[in-house]
Amino acid sequence: MSRRLAPITRRELVKRFWQLGWEGPRHGAKHDFMVKDRLKVRIPNAHTQDVGVGLLATILRQAHILGLIAAALGDIARAKGMTNVAADAGLGRESLYKSLSVEGNPAFGTVLKVTRALGIRLRASPLAGDPSP
Repeated sequence: MSRRLAPITRRELVKRFWQLGWEGPRHGAKHDFMVKDRLKVRIPNAHTQDVGVGLLATILRQAHILGLIAAALGDIARAKGMTNVAADAGLGRESLYKSLSVEGNPAFGTVLKVTRALGIRLRASPLAGDPSP
C-alpha cells in the first residue's frame, strides 16, 4: 500500500466525500463545493482534469479529514500518557499536544512515529460494499 497521495478523478473525489457523509456537489459562483455540518470545501469544476496531489492535499486539509485522524491519535496518546508517548516517539511533548489536535497539522512522519509509539497501525481499506481497492 502506498503512503503517498495520488491524483484522483473529480468523480472519485466526490464519491469518497459522499461515503464520508458529505453533501453536494453544490454550485458556487466560481467553483463547486461539498458541505458537511458547518464545513464547506471547494472542489474542482467538472471540466478540469484529474485532481493533482497538491490540490488533493489542500482539499483534505480544508475538510479537516487529516485533523480528525490527528485528534483521534491525540485522544489515545493522552489516555496512555502524552509524556511517555512523546518520549517513545522521540518527539517533544508540547509540540505533540499541538500536532495531535483537530487544528494540528502533523507531518506524516510524526503520525507514523506516534502510531509506532502507541503500538497501533493505521490501515486503509475499502468501505463496505465498495468494490474499488
